[in-house]
Amino acid sequence: MANIGIDLGTTHSLICVFENGAPRLIENVFGSPLTPSVVALDTENKLVVGDPAKAMLVSDPKRAVAVFKRHLGTQAQFELGPNYKFGAVDLCALVLRDLCTSAEQVLGESIDSAVISVPAYFNQNQRKDVVTAAQLIGLTVTRLINEPTAAALAYGLQEREGESTFMVFDMGGGTFDVSILEMFEGVMEVRATAGNAFLGGEDFTRCLAQWIAAQNDLGFEDLDRSMASRFIEVAENTKRALTQQLSVSFARDIQGMPVEFDISRQVFEDINKTNIKRLRAPVERALYDARINREDLDRVILVGGASRMSLIRSFVAKHLLKLPESTLNADHVVAQGAAIQAALVANDAALEDLVMTDVSAFTLGMEITKQIDRKRRASGFFQPIIERNSVVPISRLEAVQTAEPGQERITVQVFQGESPMVEDNVSLGKLKVKVPYNRDECEQVEVRFSYDASGLLEVEAMTSDGKTSSLVITTLSGEMSSQDLAKRIAVLDKLKVHPRDQLQNIDIMARLKKCYAMSLGDDRDMIMSWITGFDAVMGRQNPREIEALRTEMAGRIDEYEDYYVK
Repeated sequence: MANIGIDLGTTHSLICVFENGAPRLIENVFGSPLTPSVVALDTENKLVVGDPAKAMLVSDPKRAVAVFKRHLGTQAQFELGPNYKFGAVDLCALVLRDLCTSAEQVLGESIDSAVISVPAYFNQNQRKDVVTAAQLIGLTVTRLINEPTAAALAYGLQEREGESTFMVFDMGGGTFDVSILEMFEGVMEVRATAGNAFLGGEDFTRCLAQWIAAQNDLGFEDLDRSMASRFIEVAENTKRALTQQLSVSFARDIQGMPVEFDISRQVFEDINKTNIKRLRAPVERALYDARINREDLDRVILVGGASRMSLIRSFVAKHLLKLPESTLNADHVVAQGAAIQAALVANDAALEDLVMTDVSAFTLGMEITKQIDRKRRASGFFQPIIERNSVVPISRLEAVQTAEPGQERITVQVFQGESPMVEDNVSLGKLKVKVPYNRDECEQVEVRFSYDASGLLEVEAMTSDGKTSSLVITTLSGEMSSQDLAKRIAVLDKLKVHPRDQLQNIDIMARLKKCYAMSLGDDRDMIMSWITGFDAVMGRQNPREIEALRTEMAGRIDEYEDYYVK
C-alpha cells in the first residue's frame, strides 16, 4: 500500500507518495504537480476539475467555483450552473477524487488511505469536514497533519543533523499559519503554532483588484460576477509579476471597458497595509506561547505560494530580524511533508531516526457556572483544561462540583477556543453524567481530557462513587451520519466526468474561450478562428493531428496571456 500525502489547498492541491526513502510528487494529466482547487460544470453538465475549471472562472464564471476551502465548517452552498448546488465538503471531495485518480494512474494501484494536511488553525469542525470530504470518495484519512508541521517534516528529512530553533511562516492562498519548532539530531518538537484561517494570498489579490477598479473610477463590489472574475485575474497576474519585477503597467480593454494602471511594489505594499498588520498577531502569539524572543530564532522558513510576495519577505526581515529561507519549493513542501507523515504512520524503515511531536492548536475545555455574588450565579463561562500549544499526546484533570446540593446530574459541555465565554468558542459535544445524591453538600466530579496527535479527544468524568462516564470526540470519524454520507456519495457519483485522455483538449478549448472573453474586435475574430479550427480538428478524431494543433494552440494562448499583463 502506497504512503500517500495530500495537500488540499485553497488555490492549488497536490498529491505525493513516499517511496524509496523520499517523497515524490505526482503530476496530473497536464504534467504539473499543482492542480488548481477549482471545480466547474461545462454546458453538458460534465464535471471539470483543475486547469480547465480555472479557465472557466473567466469564460463562464457562473459554472465554476474556487476558494471553497475557506467555507469548510459552514453551511455555505455554491451554485454551478442553473441546476446544481454543492457545499464546500462536496467540492473538496471532487478535488480529492481528481488527485487520487491521477495517483492511481501513475502508481498502478488504488488509493485507499492518505494523510491530509490542514491549516494549523483549522478548528475541530473544519477538520471533520476535511475527513468527511475524503469519506465521500472512499478515502480513509489515517492522520490530519498541520500544514507548517508537514513543511517542517520535509525540511527535517533533508537536514537531520544539527540543532536549531526555527519558525515556519506558511502563507497559502487562503490561510496563514506560523509554527515554532526545535530540531535536534532528527527529533523535531513543535513548540507553538498560531494562525489565521481567513488570511492568505487571495486577500492580497482582492485588495489589488479593488484598487485597480478604483483607479478606473469603478466600485469593485458593484461589478457583476463575470467582470469581477476578470479583475481578479488581472490582479492575480499583476501580483505574480511583482514578485519578479519592480513595477507593472497595464492598458487593456476588459469586456469593452478600457482599464489601465501603473503599480510598483511599494504601492502594492501600501494598499495591503491592513493585511500586513494582520500577520503580526499570529507571529507574536506563537513567540509568546513558545516562551522565546525573536532573537532566539535561528532561521525563518517560508512556505506556501503566497510567501513569494516581496512584501512577505520584507515583513519577515523587518519584524523577525532574519532573512527568510526557502530552499525547498514553497508550493510543494507541505505535500511532501504529508507523504513523510504517511510513511511515519506506516513505520517506514527509512524514517527510523526521524521523530516529530506536535501541539494542540486551540485550548480545549468545558462550560462552567460561576458565583457572581451571594445571590447570583451565571453559566456560560469557559474553563480551560488543555491549553493551546500543549504537546500532544496529553492528559489533564480538572475537579468541578455540582452547582448546588441535591443535584443528581451534570452536563459536561466540551468547547474549543480562546474566549472566556463558551458562546464565542466552538462546541465539540457534551457528556451527561449522573452523580450520587447528596442532600447536604455539592458533589465533586473529576473531569479528565485526553488528546492525541490524531485529533482524538476522550472526555472522562468520575463521580465520588467511582463510576465513570466517557465521551470520545474524534476528527477522523468525519461529521456526517452514515445515511447522509450515503446520500452525498450517490449525488457525486451521478456527476459525469470527462475521460482523462480528453482533459488536455478540454483545457485548450476552455483557455481559448477565456481568451475570447478577454478580447475585443479583431483579436476576438482571430481567437474565434482558433476555436473553430481546433473544434474542426477534434471532430476528425486524428490523435496525431489533434496533438500537433494542441501544442501549437498552447503556444499561441501562452503568448496572448503573457501580453495581457506586462
